[in-house]
Amino acid sequence: MTPASPEAPDLDALVTRLDGWLEKALERQAPLEFRDVRKGVQALSARYVERRGERGAISNALDGPARRAAFATYYAALHLLEAFLATRQLCAWEGVERIFDLGAGTGAAGFGVALSFPRPPGVQAFDRSGWALAEARHAARDLGIAVRTRKQDLSRGLPRLGPNDAVVAGWFLNELDAAARDRAVAQLAVAAGSGARILILEPLAGAAAPWWTEVAAALGLRADAEVRERIALPGFLRDMDRAAGLDHSELRARVMGQLA
Repeated sequence: MTPASPEAPDLDALVTRLDGWLEKALERQAPLEFRDVRKGVQALSARYVERRGERGAISNALDGPARRAAFATYYAALHLLEAFLATRQLCAWEGVERIFDLGAGTGAAGFGVALSFPRPPGVQAFDRSGWALAEARHAARDLGIAVRTRKQDLSRGLPRLGPNDAVVAGWFLNELDAAARDRAVAQLAVAAGSGARILILEPLAGAAAPWWTEVAAALGLRADAEVRERIALPGFLRDMDRAAGLDHSELRARVMGQLA
């Protein structure tokens, strides 16, 4: 087996596509302006990353229009790029026809995986947030990806899966408490047992996912891979990095799954 065909978008082509999507996504945030989104980026960075372990830090992370705008543009684009790189570099997947994105948010991880193929598979996005799923539908349209959204958590389970399916959990398991994570891992185990491909993405920092090795063992997946790559970011991401005092000149993610 070989990685996805080189006919799939290269990074330059993907960045051009993301520029168009981000332009439309930012227009949807009106009347918010760049400075408002920058405040949202900084608030999310502080509350969602630096205060990850505090009670309520995650559940309240998207309170307010500026934070939601930051999540739907800046952070979504970063996660999409990281998921794209992880799939292209590490997954020797062929024949994927459907992608199931768990805890999808605005769909970034599932879309990044889909765009790594010459013909993007359809994405089914699962999330409890109606707002996030509405943004996922907008993003899918702008990126040329077929999407179905489902407002539900994993307690209702997944559809029957098979070898032509892939299940993505991007920056999702770290948001769950231990009991909810165990339920999600049980669903992933069922999917893996049916032959579906699994891809889990989390921040590279070990403190973000102290359960990593335990989950890998439970699922029988490789957990020793990571993405570290410097790329030419879309202009909006470069400008926002500079304005917010952040640096994503190197994209990084921890990766678990059926890897090449």
